[in-house]
Amino acid sequence: MADRELTITIYEDSSCENLYPIICLRPAFNILCGLASLILRVRNRFPQAQVNLLVRSQLQDATRDSFPDCLVNERVARTGLFVNGRVVRLPEAVVRGLDSKAYMSGDTMIAFRTRKEVTLEVSRDGVREERLSGISKELPKEGVDAFVLEHPWDVVRHNRDVLEADFSEFGAGRVLGVIDPLAVLMGDGTQFMLGAGSTVDPFCVIDVREGPVVIGNDVQVRAHSTVQGPCYLGDGSVIDGALIRPGTSVGPVSRLSGEVEESVFQGWSNKHHLGFMGHAWVGEWVNLGAGTNNSDLKNNYGRVRVGSPRGPLDTGLQKLGCFIGDHTKTGIGSLLNTGAVIGPFCSLLGGKVSPKYLPPFTWQGPEGFEKYRLDEAVATARAVMRRRYVEMGAGYEKAVADLYRRSGETLTGVG
Repeated sequence: MADRELTITIYEDSSCENLYPIICLRPAFNILCGLASLILRVRNRFPQAQVNLLVRSQLQDATRDSFPDCLVNERVARTGLFVNGRVVRLPEAVVRGLDSKAYMSGDTMIAFRTRKEVTLEVSRDGVREERLSGISKELPKEGVDAFVLEHPWDVVRHNRDVLEADFSEFGAGRVLGVIDPLAVLMGDGTQFMLGAGSTVDPFCVIDVREGPVVIGNDVQVRAHSTVQGPCYLGDGSVIDGALIRPGTSVGPVSRLSGEVEESVFQGWSNKHHLGFMGHAWVGEWVNLGAGTNNSDLKNNYGRVRVGSPRGPLDTGLQKLGCFIGDHTKTGIGSLLNTGAVIGPFCSLLGGKVSPKYLPPFTWQGPEGFEKYRLDEAVATARAVMRRRYVEMGAGYEKAVADLYRRSGETLTGVG
């Protein structure tokens, strides 16, 4: 089937809720892992295809604003390729397949193709699980190996492998920007990509001996920075005297200094001071105050448990840092607990170890924790976004207000 004849529907299922807090204000298919998100990978592999999106109802308007060329939550019968939004990369069997079939990774249907018209309805939880289960029973099945996001820590855990797989797909060895003669490139130069308008200053080290380094367009890698692959630095970002260790992905228009290891910055966030962030996920529009550090290893070297709205969860991992939701701010000298989960729109005072879990819109003051007012949270977010020449859309503001209402209903309890 030619790309121009293919319709691709990317859908969210009810298991997306297990990805809190990284999915509070974005669909699962727009989570950065490796060099891109799932929707960008789909568009890269099928550039002429019509892409339809089925998202949780509270994200419908924001998703329409973000992807104006896609049909969002249109209740029409469709044929073609349907992809679970929690898949990180499409297996080749799915990309090249033509027959009607359900592709399974373990018990999870990661995609299916059908020539029969299918109608999928969405709710606050995504596409109904019983509908997907019915489809998987009707179609022949094929088992495939796939990265599927089951928990938020999977983004961090898979990121290094995904970076290397993405590099093979997106191309290698293209240098369009300027590397100063006094910068050092260690390793095979074909493992390095530098986008147009980007600069690498004197006394920087780009180390590709352990994996590729991909630097997007209009990125500044300022003097005395070290970037170790595999690593991705997104468009418009500034790396200011930082040590960026392997396994790190940085989304667009972020500013980083200090030390970062095996972490994912979704984009538009600041860590522009000294401090350590390791094995962590940082959302959009986050500001980490000077001297903010996180722990990614327990003193007894035991398995890390993370906070959640439903109580502590055992990750089975020995090294794991923290998860910081969109628009959250930390004060100077903040110390983030091993496995800490900080919801969106939180504010932390510095100088003490954080709780393991903070629900959205939690403001820490000198007298303790209180609920952040919605109007104040939105006003601050607008001011922060305008500093990067971004205006908050009506759809995004609606999603923020919905999150605020839900945070008062179910996402409660500082711990």
